[in-house]
Amino acid sequence: MHHFALGAALALSLIAGQASQAVAQSNISRQIPVDGDFIDSELSWQSLPGGYQFKLNVIAVDGKFEVCGVGTSTNAQTRRFERRLLRGAKFTVNDRPILTDLSFFNRVSRPSQLDTAIANCRATGVAVPRGRVSFGIDWPEGRFRM
Repeated sequence: MHHFALGAALALSLIAGQASQAVAQSNISRQIPVDGDFIDSELSWQSLPGGYQFKLNVIAVDGKFEVCGVGTSTNAQTRRFERRLLRGAKFTVNDRPILTDLSFFNRVSRPSQLDTAIANCRATGVAVPRGRVSFGIDWPEGRFRM
């Protein structure tokens, strides 16, 4: 696994659990608009142009973490491999995995749409701990044949 530390760059957003939107898609707890609390990130390939650009945020709802994200593929050739990587990714809090599979992220067709997109969120059921919190993503290792 390759660990990607989000550290202090990712602010924990707090949302009162009162008015959650009903979301039809399974395993999606809510959808929220991308704002300044989201961080930008990208997966790229060593031998190919483009990659997967995404925005990510962690929110607390009723004292529990939810992971929110939206992304876009910038190379049609690698889209299916990026999906496999997202499925194998593990989101961590204080180096402990709390969520596996980031393929629930909403998708947009162009990188220019990321800043104004709606992100999908998934509840983790994990309580927000007291004290300092660090976030990360562990990515699966491996080779992908084209």
